[in-house]
Amino acid sequence: MNKINCFTIERIPVATDTEDLQSVLVLTLSSISSLFRSMRRYFAELIGTFTLVFVGAGAILSDEISGGEVTHVGVSLAFGLAVMAMIYSIGNVSGAHINPAVTLAFSVAGRISRREVFPYVVAQLLGALLASGLIKVLFWPQLAEAPAGSDLVHL
Repeated sequence: MNKINCFTIERIPVATDTEDLQSVLVLTLSSISSLFRSMRRYFAELIGTFTLVFVGAGAILSDEISGGEVTHVGVSLAFGLAVMAMIYSIGNVSGAHINPAVTLAFSVAGRISRREVFPYVVAQLLGALLASGLIKVLFWPQLAEAPAGSDLVHL
């Protein structure tokens, strides 16, 4: 019987009714952690874009629902502080593009390779979709009550 090594993929024999032994691949800790290491930048971009959209769009919607109590200054501060927080938290991991337009600009300027553009953009779009979906879930009662033609954004 083979030993399980926690740092590589090993084959472990498994007995079955019809066959004596059969090999099965087992993903181990190292293969999973190497997958996470390779996806780290893209996950950071997903988190950064999620935060920007959730905080910014949430501030806009909160301002509209509250009748303007958040104000334009509050919405601007929400966006600005969200960007600042993401630059400090994920900037060293992914560059904190947080926006597909920034990613494309970095690619044109030669600051990131062209092969990284697609995964960055996919992660950013996924983060934005998840954030807008969560906003829709959280604000559903207010959005459902809004009369037709109101200023509330219908998601």
